[in-house]
Amino acid sequence: LGRFEGGETVADLAEDYPDIPEAAFLAAATYARTHPLRGRPSGRPWVQDAVVRH
Repeated sequence: LGRFEGGETVADLAEDYPDIPEAAFLAAATYARTHPLRGRPSGRPWVQDAVVRH
């Protein structure tokens, strides 16, 4: 989804991943848009906070 939102097209992705059908990219993008990430933030945000405070 990030690559689509960054302006790349299905053709761009298909060129990078020739074994994956173009329809799979569209299905994956649709799924990602309709099922946004929820819950705790990814990574370790508390580490960044500790660095900023020091």
